[in-house]
Amino acid sequence: MNIKKMKILSISVLTLMFLFSGCNQKAKEEDKDEKVKKELKDVGDEVDELVKAERDKLENNVNNAIADFDQKIEKLNEKIENQKVTISQEQKEALAELKTKRDELQGRLDEVQVQSKEEWEKFKSEFEKDFDNFKTSVKDFFVDNE
Repeated sequence: MNIKKMKILSISVLTLMFLFSGCNQKAKEEDKDEKVKKELKDVGDEVDELVKAERDKLENNVNNAIADFDQKIEKLNEKIENQKVTISQEQKEALAELKTKRDELQGRLDEVQVQSKEEWEKFKSEFEKDFDNFKTSVKDFFVDNE
């Protein structure tokens, strides 16, 4: 009978050891999960900061170009008012189109809502292409009309 109690006791001890080792393993896995979640959050935060920095840089470039465009328009308007220059209907229409493009670009930049780095890269690529076209059009307009 003593041997039977020893066997039961041994089996009980072994069962408890396996049970506790499983609990410890689960706690370690939970710790790993939490570390991975934190690392993913940190990476997400870094991406957000990078996108914000790139957006700020792009917005600064756009604002500078628009300010330059507005200054050129103001000078042109002064010349027109002082009757030093006259512009044709075609030139007026081209100028109105440039103003519309300026407003559209500014509006797109003001309203952009990106959720990921990929979305930002896609927006930025398309926007920069349109922005470069705008700058070229402005340059061409003022070179052709000076």
